[in-house]
Amino acid sequence: MRSSDDYCPVAKSVEVLGDRWCLLLVRELLRGVGRFNELERSVPGISRSVLAQRLRHLEREGVVDRRVGTDGRSIDYRLTDAGYELGAVVGALNDWGVRWRIPDGGPPDLDPDGLMLWVRRHVVLSLCPEHPGFEEHLWITTDATTLYQLFLGRIALSTAIDDGTVTVDGPPSLVRSLPRWFRLRP
Repeated sequence: MRSSDDYCPVAKSVEVLGDRWCLLLVRELLRGVGRFNELERSVPGISRSVLAQRLRHLEREGVVDRRVGTDGRSIDYRLTDAGYELGAVVGALNDWGVRWRIPDGGPPDLDPDGLMLWVRRHVVLSLCPEHPGFEEHLWITTDATTLYQLFLGRIALSTAIDDGTVTVDGPPSLVRSLPRWFRLRP
């Protein structure tokens, strides 16, 4: 017997995307992560078997395409047109979460290591947990809470620099280019 939810677009969408892992995988695919191991590293807590299962599910539902990589052996996952349209959904969930689920000061037990793993999604360069072995040309100094607030979009980088909660030291050309390195929310 059919129910009224069989005709509801929200119910039909939740059938495809209703678990935690599917939308988190879409989030990572939207930012360009496309290999199985990269996806596993980008979604903390997901097991390899659950990852494989969710990718197959998203492929069957027309959200993800699975392609053989240029080397002939690796597999690349890419969003379909339907998958890319979920960018607005993921963005809306992010905005809702910032407004209603994240306390004003950020979590009281902010873990700097966990924060840096999250921040790495919002920069156009690599963040290294260990010193990479070459000279640094730009130093950014702040506390974990301010860094979190910057990437949530609650503080503007220019405001944080002006009020001294963020200091940036280095050649003027690198200091000026800093905002382009971050994918900060407005």
